[in-house]
Amino acid sequence: MTPSEEAFRQFHQQLRRYVQRRISAIEDIEDVLQEVFLRVVRNEARYSDVKEPLAWLYTVTKSVLADHYRKQGKMPVQDNRDVESVGLPTEVADTSFSGCIVPLLADLPEIYREALRFTDLNGGRQKDFAASQGIGLPAAKSRIRRGREMLKKSILGHCAVQLDGQSRIMDVSPHSDSGKNCC
Repeated sequence: MTPSEEAFRQFHQQLRRYVQRRISAIEDIEDVLQEVFLRVVRNEARYSDVKEPLAWLYTVTKSVLADHYRKQGKMPVQDNRDVESVGLPTEVADTSFSGCIVPLLADLPEIYREALRFTDLNGGRQKDFAASQGIGLPAAKSRIRRGREMLKKSILGHCAVQLDGQSRIMDVSPHSDSGKNCC
């Protein structure tokens, strides 16, 4: 067994859970995992330079998932984790509000946008993000924190957010003068 095949087998369950959070059909989950394995085998030469095998496998898996969605002509459905990961409670985590986050995320500088996509939208670990970017974990955590702060500021700038006494979101509506109707 080659080193890349060994890494795939070692992290197979983690990759399976990652894919299951994004795809509900068992057959599609198996197809995606099989394609990940094939790409791992095909890219054996690249694997020898990889310092973090799990980060590399997540990158391959994300690429396969993107191809899967493209073939089906669908974009992945955003779920409540998208809202929770930026510090917003799930009480308002409906499809319309979850859909608000993605356009606002696109307005962030690329380094922060990618940090939030990797960790918050795609469920990747901060450690894996740091490895994929070639930066230290403290720098990755700072980048993620700053990105979340920028996203929160953007949400509050475009949307009127009504909180209850425990700082939970009760209602979200667009500001009439925000220029973006994303709420």
